[in-house]
Amino acid sequence: MLSTLHIHNFAIVSQLMLECPTKMSAFTGETGAGKSIMIDALSILLGGRTDAGIIRPQHDKCEISAQFFYDSHSQVEEFLAQYEYLEEPGEVIIRRVINKDGRSKFFINRHVCSGQQVKALGQLLVHIHGQHEQQSLLLHQTHREQLDNFADLQADKLSLKKLYLDYTQALEQLKKIESEHTSQEQLQLWEYQLAELLELQPEEHELDQLYQEHHQLHHAHQYLQTIEQTQLLIDNDEQINILGQLHQVLQNLNQLPKDQTNIMSAIHLIDSAMIQIDESRDELEKFSEQVQIDPERLAYIEQRMKKWHQLARKFQIDAKQLPEHVAILEQHIQRIKNKDAEKALLKEFCLQKQQMYLEKAQSIRHQRLRFAPELAQSIERIIHELGMPHAKLEVDIQPLQDMQPHGMDKVEYRISTNPGSEPGSLAKIASGGELSRISLSIHLITAQRGATPTLLFDEVDVGIGGATAMKVGQRLRELGEKLQIFCVTHQPQVASCAHNHFQVSKYLKDGQTFSNIELLDHNHRIDEIARMLSGISITNQTRNNAKELLDLACS
Repeated sequence: MLSTLHIHNFAIVSQLMLECPTKMSAFTGETGAGKSIMIDALSILLGGRTDAGIIRPQHDKCEISAQFFYDSHSQVEEFLAQYEYLEEPGEVIIRRVINKDGRSKFFINRHVCSGQQVKALGQLLVHIHGQHEQQSLLLHQTHREQLDNFADLQADKLSLKKLYLDYTQALEQLKKIESEHTSQEQLQLWEYQLAELLELQPEEHELDQLYQEHHQLHHAHQYLQTIEQTQLLIDNDEQINILGQLHQVLQNLNQLPKDQTNIMSAIHLIDSAMIQIDESRDELEKFSEQVQIDPERLAYIEQRMKKWHQLARKFQIDAKQLPEHVAILEQHIQRIKNKDAEKALLKEFCLQKQQMYLEKAQSIRHQRLRFAPELAQSIERIIHELGMPHAKLEVDIQPLQDMQPHGMDKVEYRISTNPGSEPGSLAKIASGGELSRISLSIHLITAQRGATPTLLFDEVDVGIGGATAMKVGQRLRELGEKLQIFCVTHQPQVASCAHNHFQVSKYLKDGQTFSNIELLDHNHRIDEIARMLSGISITNQTRNNAKELLDLACS
């Protein structure tokens, strides 16, 4: 349910905070006052197309936000939880900021989100019935969706769509496999290449290890010679003996005064250096034990490295990719050899999903056939009340040959408006005025079975008046006992039936136009309905007529 609507710098609205009551609310006002401002703002807030032209002149941006309340464990709560937008249980705030460059930002509960997410959430919260929807009423898709909502088939259709997607995806995969024509020559080539690689048996990281060992073997003689020369310098050479000379230095220092801090520091440093040099000699000895002069091992490694690079050039890949190429060839060969088995499994899966789909589609068809007469009769009763007493409406269901995500049925409203005439399609039979009444009748019936808690009717009563308009108002009032209804109307009969009445007006201030929406009390409501009745001036007679309308509507 819509709780509050905040509009800032939108068209002729500078600042508006609208508290939205429950039940049925009517919005009226003089021509050009902007009666549809609320519906326009909500449409844009919930993802409708817009541009910088909607921003109030001399301002950089416009902002629209709305607070909604919803039932726990509803589709709204599931949506918010899915995208991690859930904050206050039972409450959601949607906001849209439109900049003068035409770009928009959407927010759900302070989280930045996409326009598509807001659209999806908006469809769960609000449904707007406008005059433009008469065109969608001519589409068979609309007829099917309205029947399915009336029959409460949403869960069944989700299951059906899942079966359809499983089937079509598996069928695509099967077609892809069947279209793959791998020749026997290609298979033999892959097997020959794999045999070459398996003969080498390349392992992950092996090439790096071969490079490292090759470098050590190749320079083994040089390394050993360098170590031997270094060891002679440390303590084996009679002329240059580093340890011996440091020992002599230490003896000289020990003859100096020991109470001098600098002398003792120097002694400790020389002593430490001798220990570290002695340890370095041990480390060099260990390294020399690891270094081997092994021509046979060196030749083996060079031959193996050569084979790695030969195969890499042959397959036109980097040498380090040889182990990965083994796995790729094995997969190719295995897939070809298992192709028949995979095709058989996919065919079985497709048949299984197709059978499950057909069974589910048949079940949905039975439900459509069951509820179609009830929907047709319910709509027909409203059409009769709206001044078309001879109209006959039927919901025609014809089977389709091809599987579709929604089932295998074509659903169409067919109507006859004159006695004795055969029902035909709405586009061919109904005139503009008749189509308006039929559309309104369908909305009044299907809305009662829908899951959307808030409905907006934007001048759907155009082309009707008098007793017919009163019938429309009474129907909307009845609907308002179950749902939250907002109705923009120019019909006093419809406005008089509302539980709440808002007047929309505009005024000039400092050369600028402003819009205002005011909730009317009983007396002001009488004045507004009297204005709607007279169209020129309010007299005692029109006030009495307005009071009569209100008394009649509320009785």
